[in-house]
Amino acid sequence: PPSHERLQAAQKTLTTLQPGQSTGENTFREATRRLRGDSHAYAIYDSGVAALAQQRPDEALATSQQAIGLLPDESLFRELEGRCLEVHGQYRAALAAYDKAVALDDRYYAHFLHRGLLKYAMGDKHGAWSDLEQSHALLPTQLASHYLGELARDRGDRKAASAWFKASAEAGGTLGSQSELMMIESDVEKWLPALLGVNAEGQLEVAVGNRSRVSFRDCEVDIIRRQGEVEQRVATITVAPVPSGYYSPRTATGIGPIDQGQLSSYSARVTHTNPAE
Repeated sequence: PPSHERLQAAQKTLTTLQPGQSTGENTFREATRRLRGDSHAYAIYDSGVAALAQQRPDEALATSQQAIGLLPDESLFRELEGRCLEVHGQYRAALAAYDKAVALDDRYYAHFLHRGLLKYAMGDKHGAWSDLEQSHALLPTQLASHYLGELARDRGDRKAASAWFKASAEAGGTLGSQSELMMIESDVEKWLPALLGVNAEGQLEVAVGNRSRVSFRDCEVDIIRRQGEVEQRVATITVAPVPSGYYSPRTATGIGPIDQGQLSSYSARVTHTNPAE
């Protein structure tokens, strides 16, 4: 809006005009005619967004298409149409709408985000990775981080998966909690190290450390014995509880007696976790 000083100057100028001189009103109206028309299209779009948020997808779809009819080159309208078509299960049509949105504006993160999530749901993991990575480059979001984590995990890249899940976990909320569990699963040796020791009776014991923010009701731990080049699981132990930031109680494995020299032949790793409620 104009400043107070500018408004006063304009009012002063009006008092100096001679009868019949133009105030520029008609020129202004003509210059802003399209803007006024566009504002109507955006108002329709806003009502469509509200309808979709209130779970009225039929109304939202009709509204998005009405807005497109008024302003066909607005990428936001195409994205809304895609979201509505996706809710209706019309995935190919939704993908085409997202494609149009990206073609109209390839600098807006949400177009790539929605298209990437749809491609992920349709099984196009390569396309999903490309879109979600581009979305994240334009504006990092929790959704993109989480699903990039899932894609990295599916590729077998545990280090990258853990990093993506960590970024999503730090955003908090329900998805953040889910991401944190996946982060731990992607790099369980880092977050839940299993340590072995021998007690005074020569019995092998195991404890699990917890470097994460999640407390676990219990964890299952495999005890592995190495003989030369061969590794063999010799026991599976349930360790409980495993609180956040602490070690679990030392738990007997049923293996022994052994001495400290034999301890190096054994290792342990967490294979399953049950988060505390």
